[in-house]
Amino acid sequence: MKSANADEFSARMIPIIDGRPDPTRTEFTTFSLDDLDDESDRDLVAEGAIFYWTIGRGRTAAGTQTMCPWSGSDACRPPGRR
Repeated sequence: MKSANADEFSARMIPIIDGRPDPTRTEFTTFSLDDLDDESDRDLVAEGAIFYWTIGRGRTAAGTQTMCPWSGSDACRPPGRR
């Protein structure tokens, strides 16, 4: 995480393609804390933390394709916050 506050956090995202990180496709974005999958993950949000975020695809009962984000609950705490 690049930065974090009470409402949101900013992160550098590096995609994993075929099992390997692809730094040529790095993106920077800001997420709302409401985007976290698990309320307990909020304790891990701090500058310097390392996390993973999996985005999959699913289908509703009506057949509509949706994006399904899932945050990693075993994200790494930044140094000094273990």
